[in-house]
Amino acid sequence: GRQRKDYGWESRAAVLYRKPERPSYATVAYWLRKDGYDSATESRVRRYLKSLPANLADAAPARVGQHYYDQNMRPHHRRGLDDAMIGEVWQGDGHRCDVYVQHPISGSHFRPELWIWLDLKSKRVLGWWMADDESGETVMYSFSDAIRRTGHVPVWAHSDKGPGFRAKEMSDKLLGFFARFSINPREAIAGNAKGKGLVEGWFRWFEERCGKVFPTFCGHCRTDDALSRFETKVRRGEIRVPTWHEYKDAVAEYIEDYNAHAMDSLGGKSPNEVWADLEPNPLHLPEDVLLRPQRQCTARRWEVRLNNRYYRAAELKAYERRKVLVEYDLHDESMVWVRDEQQRLVCIAHLVGKTRWATESVMEDKREKSRRGRIQRLERKQAEIEARFKPVLPAAQRAEISQDAYEALAEEIHTEALEATTEDPTERFARALRLQAADDISAEDARWLANYQQSPEYHSRLSLHEEFGGDEFMTEE
Repeated sequence: GRQRKDYGWESRAAVLYRKPERPSYATVAYWLRKDGYDSATESRVRRYLKSLPANLADAAPARVGQHYYDQNMRPHHRRGLDDAMIGEVWQGDGHRCDVYVQHPISGSHFRPELWIWLDLKSKRVLGWWMADDESGETVMYSFSDAIRRTGHVPVWAHSDKGPGFRAKEMSDKLLGFFARFSINPREAIAGNAKGKGLVEGWFRWFEERCGKVFPTFCGHCRTDDALSRFETKVRRGEIRVPTWHEYKDAVAEYIEDYNAHAMDSLGGKSPNEVWADLEPNPLHLPEDVLLRPQRQCTARRWEVRLNNRYYRAAELKAYERRKVLVEYDLHDESMVWVRDEQQRLVCIAHLVGKTRWATESVMEDKREKSRRGRIQRLERKQAEIEARFKPVLPAAQRAEISQDAYEALAEEIHTEALEATTEDPTERFARALRLQAADDISAEDARWLANYQQSPEYHSRLSLHEEFGGDEFMTEE
């Protein structure tokens, strides 16, 4: 056939086309002509780029994105379930529902968090729980609900590295929920949706068949005109928002229908029919123990201290200054169950006193901590906005200088304000880390932190901290 002529811009065109901005053929040709390649017409550039291998052009990782390339184009390991037993591996995940629902307490609209657990072999939904956000309690409630419904304890629990799954209540090697019931937790690789494809696919069809029933469905698959100012219409009451109980009943009904639906992947059987062949591993403990987290405490004066509360029992005199395991109810603070290191029940200790400002339950403590955290984040945002709009010079003087000179002067004043303190750069960065990790800071510290986070010094030290970690680099050398 006809031999193609080499114009000299070919390698440059391939590099430009693989940019993550995904330029078109015409744009690449325009850039080449700007660089002096007059022969780079649109037809020639398009014909050359289409002749390249797919991995160097349209399917190049840099053009489609490395994450998309890894998830949809690279080969992956397919895991077979032939050697897996029914009920042996449970897979779970949390999902922010795409439906606005009335909050059961405040009455305002919000999107609840749904956590479910499925059996890999039978694909049956074993337990689920809905809450405001993902947390250790949400995962524990959903997992204990699955154990209570089925009367079976799995061997493996597979999920991603979410905050609820990795919370101490679940993952602690001594006192966590999994350790207490001899369950082996297994975490999926971060960013790899195929690692837990069963539960991800379940949520996809859940929103398609259950979420879209409600007029407040806010998924990205809605048309643009329907999503335009959608939340504003919900807030004004133009669209009826389902109640918490209405949505919860719809979720329960969908799960029941799903478990009874025959599937080709199960040989024409339903998940319920496959689950019927289970050889159960029963739980030899009372059901109420499932919702009791444990902490390790030291017995002193016949008492144990837990969550700023004191519990006393005469049996604790035999464990003076020794470590014991304290089992407590999240909603009832009147008593705790004390066990030894072999999980044998020692006694039931009753509440005898509180330290000052103790609330009525552990859940109240958690809600108060969450409330303080939200207020603190709003204060930081307010301080940052005020710092950005605070003028460095009066308006009359700003009008007399150029924009570049004004920005240079602002940077100089900002640097002088940081250097005016007695702290060196290392101490300032360490102070910023402490303030970020603190639960409650003053308004003055919040303003200082917001101002410091805008400085080049903070960004340079933060990049070093993220790259090396620890405090090894935090020296003047």
